[in-house]
Amino acid sequence: MPEQHFATALRSAGRDIVQTVLTVVCLPYEAFFSLDAIVRTIWRMLVTRTRLLEWSPSNNPDRDRRTDLVAYCRTMWIGPVLAIAAVVYLMLSDPSALDVAAAHSGPLVRLPAIAWWISRPLTRRAAELTTDQTIFLRKLARKTWAFFETVRRFGRSLAATG
Repeated sequence: MPEQHFATALRSAGRDIVQTVLTVVCLPYEAFFSLDAIVRTIWRMLVTRTRLLEWSPSNNPDRDRRTDLVAYCRTMWIGPVLAIAAVVYLMLSDPSALDVAAAHSGPLVRLPAIAWWISRPLTRRAAELTTDQTIFLRKLARKTWAFFETVRRFGRSLAATG
């Protein structure tokens, strides 16, 4: 019993850690995306006064549906560019900090590939049941069917007497 709890807690903690790392790695893209929307809105409201009602919902069927790695690289270019710029800056200013910077910039360079990889549809495995499992499930299905048959008959008899 304690082993199951520990395994479940460990899996949950692992998922939380991966989600936190992914959130931190995606921060430059999220910041750039939000900043772009803010700058466009201010520009349109104060300067051009055009296309003020233009918006594109996330479920827009007309938007680009490409889900290949190239499309992710085009969309999320800001992460790798910032990481490479930081590494070049550190190479010129303080080469001793490159080992620490590599640990932080490595995931940023890979951000489009990571986003593409986690966005792929899950592949379902075919269920492979043992003979005992198949027999158990068939018996369970028969019992479930019998229960609902009994309830249906009982309901009819109540309706007839009521």
